[in-house]
Amino acid sequence: MLVSSQRAFAKPAKPGGGGGGPPKAETVIPEKRGKTIFEKMIEEGVDFPLGPPAVPNKTWGAPRESMVNKLESHIDLYARKLREVYVRDGSIPTVKSYLNPLRMRQPSDTLQYCMKEETIPGVVSGRDEFGDLDLVWPWNTPYRVNKSEHSYVRPWYLIHPETEEEIRVNCNKIDSDLKTKKPYYIEF
Repeated sequence: MLVSSQRAFAKPAKPGGGGGGPPKAETVIPEKRGKTIFEKMIEEGVDFPLGPPAVPNKTWGAPRESMVNKLESHIDLYARKLREVYVRDGSIPTVKSYLNPLRMRQPSDTLQYCMKEETIPGVVSGRDEFGDLDLVWPWNTPYRVNKSEHSYVRPWYLIHPETEEEIRVNCNKIDSDLKTKKPYYIEF
């Protein structure tokens, strides 16, 4: 036999109060948050040498936009040191691995066209005296990069399709379709 509380089956409370049912708790209105330290400093007229903060009302953490700019050089330095360690350890092979492109990318090489032709468009980001190179690789290039050890740290080599000079690159990212998981763009 089941035993249940009579409160669960009591008559609903009347609008004026009284009656059955569980007692209602009073509505608690939360207090409004006070101003942050940065907001107070801005109101007082404190002069910031690098300008006022981008998000003065943020109560914890740091705004992503400001932190990425500050940490970018440290991240690059850390990646360079990691590469040196991997090369010294011998975990990255000293034999050159080539990812030769098929051709320079043309205006007609849209993402849809390249997927139909089973090629991968991509870019080699420009450096000091060199501009960006828009190239088209064979379909297996992203799979080859992903299956290798330390694929985003190790150096890759490619031969420029027109000048035939050797270029050393590192893979930055490979964009894949969310649904099919097939790669459609590569960036070095």
